[in-house]
Amino acid sequence: PLPLSGLAACTLPCGEAFVDVRRRILPACAGQPPRCDGGGRWIWESAAMLVPLVHEGTCGRIDAVVAFATDVDPTAALDALAWGWAPAPPLEDGGGRGSEAVE
Repeated sequence: PLPLSGLAACTLPCGEAFVDVRRRILPACAGQPPRCDGGGRWIWESAAMLVPLVHEGTCGRIDAVVAFATDVDPTAALDALAWGWAPAPPLEDGGGRGSEAVE
């Protein structure tokens, strides 16, 4: 959690952000070692990053600190996207199909 002491509560939307999953989120997650979430699933998380929030009609911006996580191997997802495939969904029980791509 981010300490927000000294900031007024925002009762209206503070802004919008656009973050490119393919070029920013997945590479950021791929650069980190995975961890087990305690439920048997592997999680890849990005380091914290600044994302600018812009609000229509204002000239200022707010930078939000965000981190992203995925339970799909981000390197495999990037490879699949490069080949035009969709990565297979994660298996809940750990059995059955392998990690082959689904067309």
